[in-house]
Amino acid sequence: MARGAFHNYRCCRELRAIPLVAAILCAANALGQQTLYVNQAATGSNGGTCWADAFVDLHDALAVALPGDEIWVAAGTYKPDRGTGDRMMSFELVSGVGVYGGFSGAETCRDERNPQTYVAVLSGDLLGNDDPLFVPTSNCCYARPDEVGCEDPA
Repeated sequence: MARGAFHNYRCCRELRAIPLVAAILCAANALGQQTLYVNQAATGSNGGTCWADAFVDLHDALAVALPGDEIWVAAGTYKPDRGTGDRMMSFELVSGVGVYGGFSGAETCRDERNPQTYVAVLSGDLLGNDDPLFVPTSNCCYARPDEVGCEDPA
């Protein structure tokens, strides 16, 4: 086999291995941890196990998440009041659980997300009428950073 032909054969074999490596890395998340899916536009079973059956409310994913899990949130605006107007409601984050936005609702690996294009917003503007420069109105949720208990993943 000519030197160039061997090199091309080896490159082709290496390129075929890339999808396998990506699949292994994506599947590694299944070992003892789970990915929960949230998409307010989902129409499936609302079980959070895949994009088609994603939770439509972030609260539902947070309620079942365990340390080591990841919650992937599709583009949209998510409000903590569940439509009640209750200003005291909030998203209570779970220590050790990663919450990531930037998904279109078709991704299989976190690296595929695009937060600049698929913006996920956790909003306290319950009626969607706050000033664009964020002058809060009386229908905003209260900020409760002392109760969140967030940890910097870095």
